[in-house]
Amino acid sequence: MAAYFVGSIYFWGQGVAVDYPRAMAAYKVGAEGGHAVCQWQVGSMYYDGHGVDVDYAQALPWIEKAAAQDVPQAVGTLGTMYCDGEGVTSSWRRTREYYERAIELGDSMSVESMQLLTDAIQKVTSRPLRPIVTRARPHASTHPSFSLHTRSTPPSWTSGWRSTARAART
Repeated sequence: MAAYFVGSIYFWGQGVAVDYPRAMAAYKVGAEGGHAVCQWQVGSMYYDGHGVDVDYAQALPWIEKAAAQDVPQAVGTLGTMYCDGEGVTSSWRRTREYYERAIELGDSMSVESMQLLTDAIQKVTSRPLRPIVTRARPHASTHPSFSLHTRSTPPSWTSGWRSTARAART
């Protein structure tokens, strides 16, 4: 717990100058000791590039550890990582699952993110279909190549190649 407080003092500059390297050092002590919020902070600092280069490969395991301990912000960040494909393969299904879980845990930021995701999915899935261009078709009696299927059941997808194969054998 002390590592979290020391890290927060340096991260937010409470009574001292903001010092991300010192904040990271303190948070790492807590994170390695299993403190979930420290794990989230370490992952968040790698994810956002606070005091370090942005490194999704370093951020992911820390954020996953915090999410496994139900830190709402960590779960929401995993949703964002899956939405944007940052350090993981993009997946809207996984994104939705993480946002739903984060909302259940009380992460208010995930509510807005879920709405944006839902809007994006609706835009993709409910696009108006392109109008079908129809041509005027000649009437069957006036066009010699037009024939009506008189079968009671539609032909199977194999009927064409089977008849061709039979003809080739004989």
